[in-house]
Amino acid sequence: MYYVGIDIAKSFHVVSVIDNNETKVTNKPFKINNDSKGFEKLLTILESVTLNKDDFTIGIEATGIYGENLLEFLKSKGYIVLNF
Repeated sequence: MYYVGIDIAKSFHVVSVIDNNETKVTNKPFKINNDSKGFEKLLTILESVTLNKDDFTIGIEATGIYGENLLEFLKSKGYIVLNF
């Protein structure tokens, strides 16, 4: 199991991925743009970890409307997304 935390901002988001032991950081935190290219970059990185979407739980910081597009994008791709 992998956990993905996403800090939402207006123009970009910061993403961190950890494993189920919460000790191994799979990737250093990285930025993605708040646009389709940034969302595709996120998918590429997640798919480099595992192709099984059920292996991820994704948490998105709820900061108004800035994360709505990413939330809907990830859900449309079949990921489990929690919006805090």
